[in-house]
Parts: sequence; structure tokens; C-alpha cells
Amino acid sequence: FVLDEGTRRVIRLDPEELEETVARGRRVWVDVLSPGKDDIGRLKDLFHFHDLALEDVLNNDVRPKQETYDEVLFTVFGCINLNPDDLYTINLKLFLTPKYLVTAHCKPLKTVRTAIRNAEKGRGGLVKGTDFLYYRLLDGVIDQYLDFTDDFEDGISDIEKAIFAER
Repeated sequence: FVLDEGTRRVIRLDPEELEETVARGRRVWVDVLSPGKDDIGRLKDLFHFHDLALEDVLNNDVRPKQETYDEVLFTVFGCINLNPDDLYTINLKLFLTPKYLVTAHCKPLKTVRTAIRNAEKGRGGLVKGTDFLYYRLLDGVIDQYLDFTDDFEDGISDIEKAIFAER
């Protein structure tokens, strides 16, 4: 996605336009689902990310962390994805600079899907800056943890009531 400076709207960008858009210094959000070695090479060519951070993008077993490489803040954030039939944890990797945010993850994430829908509707966080979009993504992940713990607590309460109910 790219921020159109004239209209202040967020628009979907064709991958072929990405190199020119980045070269022009426009505000960009790139989301990579299931990154492979080709994607890593393209990210290195376009954004000049550090090799160690790019290695972490390919590995879902990296511990959550935050590091700075030159002007790029690199974050690995552990996420929980709640699906009715499939509960899993994965890492969301984020590269943040004032002009771009790059996110990568090996499976779809509800938080990212929500941010993409918002961007497509012209109300994405990119309008307020890449740092705001970064914050919104991490805040969405934390909200999912809170939803999970609330549901878990409710389940425990139901079990306690069943165990201690008068017979």
C-alpha cells in the first residue's frame, strides 16, 4: 500500500510499481505472507535490510525481540491467531522506518487482515504515519491475547460452577 500525498488516501500498489515508489520516498506499507528466499532477496534489494534480520524473517522459531539496524527498527512479535478450529502462534516480523513499514508472517493473521481492510477503505493507519500503523498492528495483536485470556477465564469459571454445583 502507498499513501497518495495529494488525496491523503491509502491505495493498493501493484508489486511492479514498488521499486519506483520506494525510490521516490513515498510512504509505503508492504505485507509479505509466507515469505520465501525470493521475497527475502527482493526485500534486501529494495530496502537494504540487514542480513540477520532477513534470516529471522524466514524462521518462525525466533524469539520475540526488537533490534535496530542503522535507521531500521526490526521487531519480532509473537502472535496468537484464534480460529474456531485452529489455534496457533506465529511471529509477526516488522521493519519500521519513517517512510515504510514492512511486515512478514508465515500464516494469515487477523490483525493484518483488519489493517489491510482498513487501508483498502481509505482509513488505514498509514495516513497517520508508518509508526502509527506499526502501533495499530501490535495493539491488535495484544487485543487478541486479551480476548483469548477472557475466553479462557470464562471457560474456567464454567468448569468451576459445574464442579461445585449442588447436586
